[in-house]
This record gives sequence, C-alpha cells and structure tokens, in this order.
Amino acid sequence: MLFGASVLAPLFFFSMPYLQRVLDHRPQEAGLAYLPMAQASLSGAAIASRVMSRTLDGSYVRDVLGPFVLLGFGPVIAALIAAATDRSGRRRPVSPPG
Repeated sequence: MLFGASVLAPLFFFSMPYLQRVLDHRPQEAGLAYLPMAQASLSGAAIASRVMSRTLDGSYVRDVLGPFVLLGFGPVIAALIAAATDRSGRRRPVSPPG
C-alpha cells in the first residue's frame, strides 16, 4: 500500500507539468489525460476484490512466494539496466581526494 502511494504521488506531480509544458496541452486537456488511468485503477480494484474473495484460503508458497521473488529481482534488474545504459563512452570527471 505504501509502495503504491509512493509511486502514484510523483506520477501525478511530475506528469502534469510534462503534459502542459512539454506536450503543450491546455489544463483541461491535461486533466482529461488522467481519465484512462483513473478508469484502469477503478477496473483493477473491482477485479482485485473479486479475485481476493475467491483466494482467502491461500497458502504462502502458492500465493506469496512467487510475487516476493519477482519483487526481489526487480531492483537488481533495474540496477543492471541503469549500469548498462550508463556506458556511453564518455569519461567521468575524477573528483579530487579529500
């Protein structure tokens, strides 16, 4: 829950100036651009409530272990991608010691 809130807050905060300043949308157009995301969120909540009502008698191995392993690999994959894309051939300046 906390992770979802920590992702959505910057998404809303940074995407509005991007829509208005970079893509030159008027404020009304930028607001309407959020409607598909809002609809997807509502649909996802409705689907999740139906799925969760069926799986209340779940087990750790079947329901929790797989997503935990995937979440564990996520930061590693992101770090590898960031390191691979940083290899642009330019040298970084060396800061003086001390």
